Amino acid sequence: LLDYSAAVSGSLGGSASGSIAALTAPATHALPVNTSTAGNKSGGVLLTSTSEAVANSPLALSCNGTVIRAANASFESADDVQSYTVTASAEPDSGLLPLSVPVYNRGYDSAQALLDIDNVTTPDAPFVLEGGLTTGIGAQPATLDFSFDTAGMSSGSFSTLVGITVSDEDIPGESNTLLTLTLTVNIGGSVVGDMNCDGATDVFDIDAFVLALTDQVGYEMAYPECARDRADVNTDGLVDVFDIDAFVDLISGH
Repeated sequence: LLDYSAAVSGSLGGSASGSIAALTAPATHALPVNTSTAGNKSGGVLLTSTSEAVANSPLALSCNGTVIRAANASFESADDVQSYTVTASAEPDSGLLPLSVPVYNRGYDSAQALLDIDNVTTPDAPFVLEGGLTTGIGAQPATLDFSFDTAGMSSGSFSTLVGITVSDEDIPGESNTLLTLTLTVNIGGSVVGDMNCDGATDVFDIDAFVLALTDQVGYEMAYPECARDRADVNTDGLVDVFDIDAFVDLISGH
C-alpha cells in the first residue's frame, strides 16, 4: 500500500493525500490555479510518501501556464458598448438595403482571450442575417451583415431586436456575454440626424450637422436634397445647440 501526500507552492492551491494499493488504477487530484490576475503562472508539487522502501520520495513536479483576461465584446472600439442601434433609410421597392455592424474585442492583446460569436437570434422579417458567425476575433473586428428587403414595403419605420451571444475562445473558465442590437429602417420620408442624406445616421453626419447648426445657407447649398430640419434631433421644432446632446446619443447608438 502506498501512502502519499502532496504539498503545493507558487500559483497552485489546495492539497492532496491518499493511499493506493498495488496494481490498481492511479489516483487523480485537481489542484486549483490562482487566476485572480492575468499573466504567467508557475507552481510546484512536492509528493512524499511514508510507506516503507518507497523509491523516488520526495518527488518534485513543476508546472507553468498563462492566465489571460476575458474577451471584451463591444460594438465600438473606443468604449464598452453592449447595446447599440443602427438606423438607415430607403425608398419602397429599392432593393435590398445592407446593414453592417462591427463587433470588437475591445482592448485585445496577447494577454486577452480571443472572442467568439456563438449565436445571433433570428431578426424579424424582412430583416435577414447574411453570412455566418465569426470566431477567434482579436485585434480586428468582425462584421455582422444584415439586409432589409424593401420590396412591397409601404412608408413607415421598421425595427427588430437582435440578441448576440459571444464568449471567450474555448479555454477553461471561458465566460459569455449577451449583446443587444436594434436595427431600424425608415421607408420613405426623411431620417432624423441623417444630415448628409446617405441613408444612415452615423459619424459621417457630424460635419454636416455642425454646418446645419452654424450656417443654414451653407448647409442648404452643400446638401440641396437634404432637409435642414433633420438636425432637430430633440424634436422641439428648432435647429439649435440644444440638439447637440441628442445628436451625439443618436450616432453613438445610445
